[in-house]
Amino acid sequence: MKQTIDYPSRDELGKTLIGLAKEEIERHSGIPNIETLKPVFDSKFGDLLKGYGLFDLGVLIKRNALIMKAAERKQVASIVNLTQAFDAYLKNKKEEKEKRTREFLAKRLTKMAA
Repeated sequence: MKQTIDYPSRDELGKTLIGLAKEEIERHSGIPNIETLKPVFDSKFGDLLKGYGLFDLGVLIKRNALIMKAAERKQVASIVNLTQAFDAYLKNKKEEKEKRTREFLAKRLTKMAA
């Protein structure tokens, strides 16, 4: 039986990102770059993302984009910067998963053809 994925709601994701923004602003006097944030994202979202497939990552990317647009409308630069960094992080994770999927499928096709 397939396990259902429990996505964080847009509100939950937004609250988590706002909390992260506050922590990083206190720690770094502003939102740092993606390389500095990558370990933070891994610690906060790593376990969640391990169980996500390509579609699931797409859903999370879209929810993050909505939060980013809201932050841009409200002119909250720190949240915009953080969501942009999170977007880059999520897209990188999605690319990694796509690459692994393609490699897996290529191996399966090779076995089937043999």
